[in-house]
Amino acid sequence: MALATHCMDVPPSRPHDVRMGVLPQVKKLNDALGQFHVQITCKCGSQRIVEPEALARLCGWSATLEAVGKRMRCSKCGTKGAEVVAVSIPRVRGRGFRR
Repeated sequence: MALATHCMDVPPSRPHDVRMGVLPQVKKLNDALGQFHVQITCKCGSQRIVEPEALARLCGWSATLEAVGKRMRCSKCGTKGAEVVAVSIPRVRGRGFRR
């Protein structure tokens, strides 16, 4: 398995993180009140998980995920046009309050 070169890069052998569920009902950045993460995957295999607030500063809250994907440029290969999907925020488990 190849090592990631950046803290947010995922090796190309894992196209989707199994801990996060894809949210197919989310089509725009303002859907679900922004309570999700955005997974951007390039054709070369590099992948980033981004907060929707960061993308909204660039594209606006009413931007569709498809439009965001067309604007994104890969930091590794430099091509435009990536697959953009909304994924659920992973829950932290087993760290409750102690009494």
